[in-house]
Amino acid sequence: NMNNVIYNPKDYIAQYIEYLNICFPNWGGRELYDWVYKREIGPHKPDFIILTNEDDEVIAGSGITYRNIKTKSGIVLKIGVFTGSWTLPKARGRGCFTQIIEEFTKLCTDKKIDFLTAFVTESNASYRRFESIGFQHFQADNVFSNLDFDYSNFGLEVREIACNPEDIYSVYEDFMEQNAGYYYSFEEFSGQYLQRTLEVQVLQIEDTIFVVEENESTFRILYYSAFNVQHLMAFSDWVNKEKQKKVMFFLTDKSQIEFCRMNNFSVVPSFLTFHQTSSNVLANDSSFNSFAINLADKM
Repeated sequence: NMNNVIYNPKDYIAQYIEYLNICFPNWGGRELYDWVYKREIGPHKPDFIILTNEDDEVIAGSGITYRNIKTKSGIVLKIGVFTGSWTLPKARGRGCFTQIIEEFTKLCTDKKIDFLTAFVTESNASYRRFESIGFQHFQADNVFSNLDFDYSNFGLEVREIACNPEDIYSVYEDFMEQNAGYYYSFEEFSGQYLQRTLEVQVLQIEDTIFVVEENESTFRILYYSAFNVQHLMAFSDWVNKEKQKKVMFFLTDKSQIEFCRMNNFSVVPSFLTFHQTSSNVLANDSSFNSFAINLADKM
């Protein structure tokens, strides 16, 4: 491949943000960039890669961030996560993304990272690319409420409560006792779930806690403490009436996804795709069994 690879280029942030916004309109600016890439989280600082062609023009790039995960049996492993990958329109179809995957695979092996992972939607070309080179995947769907459906609220009340980080972290810890998933210290959890670029609110229906953020079109449920379809319907009804916005959340459990589909939620089929990059005997294909992902875990 004729493309040159440059790791962690100096003085490149403004251009990197510009290219991300060309490829993903309204991706965001410096504040979001700093939140995604500058926080102290996971086992390593993020790495960046850019590809240049034979004329030294930049044609593609990606970041990789690192996280700890905990398996169902309580083993802590390290993963790399594709974060903000882009190929400029003029360079598409030239194998840039495949080259980036190969580079990051080597990088993860060198850093003793157990898995290289990415979030992809089924309709996305990169999903097929990962699949064709032997990555495995499991369902991790984006679920949306429908604005034109009148959900029942079952007489349930949505209450706003104070955002007490210690309390929410301890609820998350209880949740993680039961599930495999991302593994955070209290500081990492606060940075990932609560101190975000949009304001975070905490709402409660009966004993279910919802950590949410609101953008122009969507009320995003970053985390909810228990799956209860009546609570999700009551929450969607409240957001419909109060805000006239869609609700978005994330599900990895097949029966829960089916349950939401049957109750007038729209499901965008998506996956977490992964490939083992270390020779760690504690890591294997079953490391992602019963893996729970919250919307807050992404980016």
